[in-house]
Amino acid sequence: MKNENDIKVSIIVPIYNAALYLTPCIESILNQTLKDIELILVNDGSKDGSAQIISNYAKKDNRIKVINQKNLGVSAARNSGLLLAKGKFIGFVDADDTIEADYFEQLYKASDSMDIVVSRLNQAVLPPKIFDKNAIQKEIIPKLIQGDTLNAVWLNLYNRDFLFHSNVLFPTKVTNGEDQAFNMQAFNMAQNVKSINYKGYNYNEVMNSATNNCKGKNYFHQALDHFNRPLPKNDYYTAEELLFFKEKRFFNTIISLVHIYGNCTAIPFVKRFNYIKKILKNNLTQTVFKNKNLYIDQNKNHYIKAIVFCIEKRLTLGLFLLLKYSFIKNK
Repeated sequence: MKNENDIKVSIIVPIYNAALYLTPCIESILNQTLKDIELILVNDGSKDGSAQIISNYAKKDNRIKVINQKNLGVSAARNSGLLLAKGKFIGFVDADDTIEADYFEQLYKASDSMDIVVSRLNQAVLPPKIFDKNAIQKEIIPKLIQGDTLNAVWLNLYNRDFLFHSNVLFPTKVTNGEDQAFNMQAFNMAQNVKSINYKGYNYNEVMNSATNNCKGKNYFHQALDHFNRPLPKNDYYTAEELLFFKEKRFFNTIISLVHIYGNCTAIPFVKRFNYIKKILKNNLTQTVFKNKNLYIDQNKNHYIKAIVFCIEKRLTLGLFLLLKYSFIKNK
């Protein structure tokens, strides 16, 4: 490896039982057109063949650093990588994803004097421009609170000195939404952010889809945890306005969960029915949906409005009938 002062980007990959996807992930990083990188592979207690794959690659490329630790979770794994990183900027890649050959070159080219550079996944969420502190608070923070479109850390490049001076790390006690928690800290502390109209991250949508993981995860519990998480002080919006953003996110999350669990055939029907019934009876669900007119887009079709009506009135059977209607109609 070159002198550590010459490293432009440190790329951190947290790994847990990812042997099936790991080779294409590592290959896509090592084949970057930006060569002045270091690749930090954090083996978070994998029990499959991941450790051997990592070891084999480390022997072939001296830009690779390896951390082997017991299974502590993705946040702890990323934090271990952050503490070891020497690059001017830091990027993240998940072990089951790949990146285009020019991904980090494009982000690094846009990074001059920036705290954070933001790329896009599919549709652009932010216009391509530089945001100053006031614009970050006014335009970016609400998007972080209301949805997931800006939450993924692997779409961004972070100035290493900025992260360390601001003491931004991943929360190790958060089991879901760690990206959003990290980004909420980072964007809230940032003095400037640059958004670019470039897509170079290949997200493994099938592997990571909520529908595929519905049997093993309690997404409603995660939504409640997310809602109850405190937000940093904002210089532009009042506490009431920030609460509105949180409630709007929760409103849309519940609609999504009805579809995820209603269509999750990996779970027996009775369990799905009772799970959705529990969601509808929850006090926060009822409070938010009583104010549905504040959150629903009036341009939404009649089907979504009917879904919202059934949630508000706690009509679990009605929801399943609507889901069945939608399935037949779109068959």
